[in-house]
Amino acid sequence: MIQFDRFSKFSYKHVHQSDSVVIVGGGPSTGIYAEEVKQYIKDNDSTVFAANYSYEGLGIESDYTFTIDRRKIVQNIEHLNSHLIVSAKFWEKTNTDKKKKFSKLREPINDAFYRHVERGYKVYKVGRPKGPHLFLSKKVSFLEIDKNGKFPYSTIGISGTSLIPASLVCRPKKMLIVGIDGPVGGGKTKLMFDGREVNYGKDVKCEKIKQSLLNIVLPGVLDRKITMETFKDVGIYGFNKKKVGIKVIG
Repeated sequence: MIQFDRFSKFSYKHVHQSDSVVIVGGGPSTGIYAEEVKQYIKDNDSTVFAANYSYEGLGIESDYTFTIDRRKIVQNIEHLNSHLIVSAKFWEKTNTDKKKKFSKLREPINDAFYRHVERGYKVYKVGRPKGPHLFLSKKVSFLEIDKNGKFPYSTIGISGTSLIPASLVCRPKKMLIVGIDGPVGGGKTKLMFDGREVNYGKDVKCEKIKQSLLNIVLPGVLDRKITMETFKDVGIYGFNKKKVGIKVIG
């Protein structure tokens, strides 16, 4: 099997600067505020970062789609009309791990990437395989991005939360967050933009992700003088939006 090797590095060099970015997660608030999000994008000429899926059914067009879910890549690639971002750790495990759950998807993923590039899109790889996990490693105490716009982490979060640090490569002045709602059902399930309730993966550590958002990622955005905005009913893991520095609009 030929390994896909046509990645572009996700960095300042390969991504255009944008004063406004929009983070579109897969939570229910994306569906609730779809019309407001579309208007915001139009008014601010925003660059849109989306998690896992195409949201064109809601009228929201994405510039970049981030995913760490191998099956979702294979299932959704034909519906994604945007560039694709995957983590360095994702790619290393997909192509070197001998566990059956990774190896059996190796060929379909490589094929999906090739077809996506042939449609005119890029596949970006972000981070470095041997780096720490931004959200789960005890070694990480602040949000770091180097002078070239590259991250020192192997993984920058689960798909939805990954969008926040990933969008910093555009060097925005403001950021709208929607669809990052967090868990329900005692932390074991989540609601989706299309009304479904699904289980979190067994390896997803919701409380750790929540604390990393609170103590590392959101402060890292504010430290860069970026205005964070959202709507009233966006969950954002139950945070008091005002206290964590997120402005409620609309």
